[in-house]
Amino acid sequence: MFKTYPILLILFIKESVQFGTNLTLPYLLSDYFLLKSIYSLKINHCHSKQEINSIHRHFKGSGIKVKCENVNKNNWIHTAMAGGDYSKIGVYLDMDCLTNKTYNIITDEIKNYTGSNYHWLIKIGNCNESFTFLNALPLNWDSQFSLLTSDGKIYQLHKEGKSKLLSMSNTAIWNSIELKTIKTVTKEDLNGLAVKGFISVYADPGVSGILNYLRTKTNDPRDNLAKFSFTLHDILIKKYNGKLKLYLANRTETGKIYKFINGSLSYYSGGQFYMLEKGLADIGLYPAEPLSAGLDKMSILPSITTFRQCFIFKHPRRFTKFMDILSPFSSIVWSALIAISVLFVCLMRLTLYHVNDTESSTVFQIILVISSLTQQGLTDTCERMSKKIIYFSLLILSTLTYGFYNASFLILMLSPPTKYINSIEKLLNNDIQLGAEDVPLNRFQLITNYNNLGEKSQSANFSRPEMFYSLFDGVKMMREKSFAFFTHDSNILSLVETEFKEQEKCNLAEVDVFKPFVVSSFIRKNLPYKELFARGILLLKESGIIARESRFWFRKKAQCFRYDEYIVADFKSAYFAYAVYFFGICCSITLLGLELLYLNKLKKKK
Repeated sequence: MFKTYPILLILFIKESVQFGTNLTLPYLLSDYFLLKSIYSLKINHCHSKQEINSIHRHFKGSGIKVKCENVNKNNWIHTAMAGGDYSKIGVYLDMDCLTNKTYNIITDEIKNYTGSNYHWLIKIGNCNESFTFLNALPLNWDSQFSLLTSDGKIYQLHKEGKSKLLSMSNTAIWNSIELKTIKTVTKEDLNGLAVKGFISVYADPGVSGILNYLRTKTNDPRDNLAKFSFTLHDILIKKYNGKLKLYLANRTETGKIYKFINGSLSYYSGGQFYMLEKGLADIGLYPAEPLSAGLDKMSILPSITTFRQCFIFKHPRRFTKFMDILSPFSSIVWSALIAISVLFVCLMRLTLYHVNDTESSTVFQIILVISSLTQQGLTDTCERMSKKIIYFSLLILSTLTYGFYNASFLILMLSPPTKYINSIEKLLNNDIQLGAEDVPLNRFQLITNYNNLGEKSQSANFSRPEMFYSLFDGVKMMREKSFAFFTHDSNILSLVETEFKEQEKCNLAEVDVFKPFVVSSFIRKNLPYKELFARGILLLKESGIIARESRFWFRKKAQCFRYDEYIVADFKSAYFAYAVYFFGICCSITLLGLELLYLNKLKKKK
């Protein structure tokens, strides 16, 4: 749920003759400020006690908390503003209440209360005198001032960019019964205003080279997201005739976007979010995921792109491991073949139980069954019918087994290679080493908020520091060994384009862990140009500019122009066959040597 903050309204009230009765003014004020979601009022007045009591009675039960003070007291403005931490302050001022004070004194008293969180409604009699007063005020471009004329019309004032001139637009009218809204003022031109933007980058191009760096695509893709966001907002600010004043983050703060508070995801309390909350920056240019936790401190613009994190790795080729030769048959088939072989050995041994020669031994029968199944064969006489039946059964079994095995093996060899590791479960069950880019966001995702992966495998314990690598080291390890690297997909794919060979690009596979999420830029709370930037972002989307810039800055897929449509079995997959072959040769030579030594000893004894 969103947090609701009480909002302070300070009213400076005197009797309004034009509105007919003293009770008319409270109705106007309640309608006007409730329209702005203001629920706490401090009324500074120059009314009689009876009139103040009637105001209290009006607001009683309305949900608006009211406190009254006399406007003619010393330090009235500071006393009224003191107390409480409010995101918005409403101020009503009747110029007739301050007849004993000059405009210079009034200007000096309220000069510290003209920021965007102060909403002024000033009751005026003489427009020319009031404009002289307002022009003397040190207004900011984001100050919120409205005028209430004697005929009930409400005009909104705003300063046009750097200009000292004030513009006025009629936004509402009070007819002594109800408040009618006429239109909402929209600012369509910044008029040379310098908008304060905050951005963080990994590189250190220096103050003089930062703008050129943000507009140039380099071999280091880590800042491409920031450059993409800067480009879009730079287009908008130029379109609206403004200027961008940049503030840079400390390099150690780069990537610190989120934090975990009481089991909920929130924004990091430093960097651009601190600048926006304190009003030191107008726009946060480093995109992040929109969270409800930050809505009370800043405003969020429409999303500009989708952020995707995943594991990227070279998918293992089939028949590059010894166990791949077992893939044509399932584990049940192999278990059945082993059981049948043992059964045949037992039957052969039982059949030749009463035969006392070398060929009736258990070892010989094992060799005989294996050679029959592998279609190698041995010379043997079949004098007994039971033995002939066993041999015939072995022949049928070996023929069918070899037929199915060869057919399956041939189909696997001729079929296009498939990437069978397509989920995090299969990745964890494989013997691929895991690692992640060493940035604060990844550390948060994999350590603090990585419950699913941690529950599925103890080997995926990313709390170990050695599992985090720099982007360039991670890409190098991906190329040299069986290694899955977790990072922003565009960053690593940009390096893959230059570091990997064509065939290596084709072997790459991606496994998502979290759902991709949209990211947005941020603006300061109560910024009067919020709607201007929001409409501008939507305009950039509809015109295709965001899509064009996204294609330029981000790499969504590794381009693969050469892909083998067949499987190549390498030495790794056949090493066991060579090992058995050389083991047999070594055993034969060893046994031959022992036999020769034994014969020599027998000859010497004779």
